[in-house]
Amino acid sequence: MLRAFILCCLVCQAYPASATAEHTCKRLWAHRGHTLDGAPEGSVEATQLALQKGAGGSEIDILWIPGRNDFIVAHDHDAAAAQPEQLFSDWLQAVPNDFPLWVDAKNFSQLWPWQVSAASTRLHAILQQHARLDNSIVESRNPWYLSTLHKTGVRTLYRTDLRNHDSQWLNTAHAGLAGWLYGFGPFTAISNDWRRYHGPTAEHLSRLAPIYLSTAKTMDGVAPLLQRPEVKVVLTNTGVYTHPDC
Repeated sequence: MLRAFILCCLVCQAYPASATAEHTCKRLWAHRGHTLDGAPEGSVEATQLALQKGAGGSEIDILWIPGRNDFIVAHDHDAAAAQPEQLFSDWLQAVPNDFPLWVDAKNFSQLWPWQVSAASTRLHAILQQHARLDNSIVESRNPWYLSTLHKTGVRTLYRTDLRNHDSQWLNTAHAGLAGWLYGFGPFTAISNDWRRYHGPTAEHLSRLAPIYLSTAKTMDGVAPLLQRPEVKVVLTNTGVYTHPDC
C-alpha cells in the first residue's frame, strides 16, 4: 500500500512537466534570449533563461573586429562601446552547446572583400571548437560573402527583404532578383520578416529553401506561419514558446 502511494505521488508530480514539454514549440526561438525577466539582451543569462523557459533556440548578435581578428558579442559598435567586451568564443563557453543558435553576423556583409576569408575561417573555427557546426546557423545579407562562409562548413542563413507589392510585375521582378542572389549559394536556409511572409513572398521563397522568420513582437499571426511546413523557425521576443499549431 505504501509503495503504491509513493508511486502515485511520483507520477502526479511528473505529469505537469511532461505536459509542458509536449506543448513546447521548438520552432519558436527567443530573440536575443529571454529578456522579459530583466536579463540584458544577448547575455549568457538571457540565453540560459530562454532554454529554461522552453524556447527551441535563441538568436545572438556578433561583430567582426578586424584589429582583433575575432568576433565579439554585440548588436552594433555603439552597444559594444557601452558594455564590457565579450568574445563570442567565451560567450559560447558559457552556453550549453546543445541549444540551437541563430547567429546574426551584424557587420559581416559590410566587410572589405579581403577581410571576408579571415572572418569566415575564424567563425568556422569558433563554432567547430564549441561543437556547434551542426546546431548553429549564421545570418548575413551579402550572398557573396555568405557563400564563402558556407564553403567552410558553416550552416548559413541568407537574409532577404522580399516583400509583397500591389503590382504583379514588381512581385515577379523582385522574386527573380531574390532567386538570382540566392543562386550565389547554396545556403542552408533563407530568413525574412515574419510580417511579410504571405502571398507572393511566401510563394516564391518557399520554393528556394527552408524559412526562418524574425521577429514576432506579438503572437497574433504566428499560427498561419507555424502551419507552413517550410517555416522552421520563428523568432519572438514575446516570451511565449508554446503554441497549439506547432
